[in-house]
Amino acid sequence: MLQHVNPQITYLDSIIRLCKAEGARVILAGMLSLPKNGPYYDARFDAIYPTLAAGDRVPLYPFFLSGVYGHPGLMQADHEHPMRQAW
Repeated sequence: MLQHVNPQITYLDSIIRLCKAEGARVILAGMLSLPKNGPYYDARFDAIYPTLAAGDRVPLYPFFLSGVYGHPGLMQADHEHPMRQAW
């Protein structure tokens, strides 16, 4: 998303299937697009994780930065990346 990758091109589906084939229990930790990317891109990107989770029948944690993103004391100066202590 930070490099504006086409939301329709993702290798996550392949990674999920490979992990499941090896017997791993998979949980998909989702990400949301930054508002600066615009509503058209946001909608397409934000749909990736719920669609994959449903299609591959894996649980979804919708936004892995929940509780961190948007809190100035937990984010780096670029307001896009969490600080180490946030983890």
